[in-house]
Amino acid sequence: MRHHALVGSARQTTLVAALAHPVDTFDSALAPCHDVAMPDRKLKIVKFIGSTPNTAYCDVCKLAFRTRREFITDADKAKQQLQSDFEKHECKPEEGAVNDALDHIR
Repeated sequence: MRHHALVGSARQTTLVAALAHPVDTFDSALAPCHDVAMPDRKLKIVKFIGSTPNTAYCDVCKLAFRTRREFITDADKAKQQLQSDFEKHECKPEEGAVNDALDHIR
């Protein structure tokens, strides 16, 4: 799968930029939801430990992702792990979450 090649890509620049902001987003253009009617989803980082992203969630289905303990001291590996977990998940939005997301982007 091509979406795992982060080194030297524009995606890496986006991931590195996340360190500068307490809350940032990642798009999932390379791993869209399988439901055609579903809006584009984004990974929102909501908690850092130092410069390492620790907790994030999908803005569509609200599924939370946490950095594995072995990556807590390596910000790059933590970002890659969160992004990979996010891209692999299958959105199962809570009732009303899709409409809320659509209202947010209109």
